[in-house]
Amino acid sequence: SLTADDEAVSDWSTFEPQLAAYGVSNFDTLETVPSALRAALPEAAQDSSVRLPPLPGVRRELSALGSSVADADVAVNSAATEQAFCRDARRAGILHVASHALVNASSPLQNAVLLRSSGSASGNGSDGVLFLHELQSQRSQIPLVVLSGCSTAKGTLRGGEGMEGLQSAFRAMGAQSTISTLWPVDD
Repeated sequence: SLTADDEAVSDWSTFEPQLAAYGVSNFDTLETVPSALRAALPEAAQDSSVRLPPLPGVRRELSALGSSVADADVAVNSAATEQAFCRDARRAGILHVASHALVNASSPLQNAVLLRSSGSASGNGSDGVLFLHELQSQRSQIPLVVLSGCSTAKGTLRGGEGMEGLQSAFRAMGAQSTISTLWPVDD
């Protein structure tokens, strides 16, 4: 159905890059859980340090994408910053993100994908945690967004709207199509 869309992209050269792929495979222990993440974490982890499992398949996934698409920007681990991701979300043809996703069933605006902090002291809010509400403030006409993470489509069920998950934030910002999951996936 993605290729049969009447409004399919006719000129991929208008996007620079054609593919922007971001992924995080190594996660440090969060000694102090940021307050914005507490609601998305299991109750037992809310007030203690959190250790997220590594995702070694992310490196292979992004390497395969980079070698398959001639005009691809691939950012892994420290290069996969929230700030760079938001920049490319406004100009790429396909946006691919592979990382841990956190889903908050009671507050969909707290759904998030984990990236890396930009490390700058500019106060731009780039903490490496890309929340649904941060995505909805951007506008882009990106043809395709791929969310390669657990439960990226899961969220609060809204009558007449469907699941309000991370994919809905990308649709709200202007993505024509999204690929996401309703379940946990293997790395």
